[in-house]
Amino acid sequence: GIANPQKGSRTLYIIVFRQLSPITELSGAEFLSAWWDCVLCHRDLWKGGVHHRDISAGNLMYYRNRDGAVVGVLNDFDLATFVIGKGPTGNQRTGTVPFMARQLLSKAGLDGKITHIYRHDVESFIWVLVWVCLRFHQGYERNDKSQDLDLWLKADEAQCREKKNDFLLSHEEFSPSLSHKDNW
Repeated sequence: GIANPQKGSRTLYIIVFRQLSPITELSGAEFLSAWWDCVLCHRDLWKGGVHHRDISAGNLMYYRNRDGAVVGVLNDFDLATFVIGKGPTGNQRTGTVPFMARQLLSKAGLDGKITHIYRHDVESFIWVLVWVCLRFHQGYERNDKSQDLDLWLKADEAQCREKKNDFLLSHEEFSPSLSHKDNW
């Protein structure tokens, strides 16, 4: 009974895939292996023209294959862009603030004057590594609140950039959990 069902209609898509778990549940070599799988996946997608642009601890997942080995999975492509042609594109701010590259958190970045490039996502992967090593122990969030990273969650973009800069100047004051010591 719809006059023009092709125009303005919606199509329901159902995607079914294996159950994934958050990478924060992993420790030691398993964590590092899953994290590296996600980095390699990101690189291959970027080369193929798919730019994720929202690397965060919540978007790195894993599953165990039949042999019990951990396989990292890059997840959540809501903010991804598909690039056709050569050269970087996309200067709108995207990402999860605590994991965004510092340059994108600058005034120029927030004003859309910085083009989102590959190294910005790579820096986000490094912030995820820092985050997990400092905040998680054997898959659980640490109770040790001396790890001032909670402030990254509460800060606006500019404040988060300042906190990250401070971290880089005083990172020796931070200590990873025992389960992430080798990754650190």
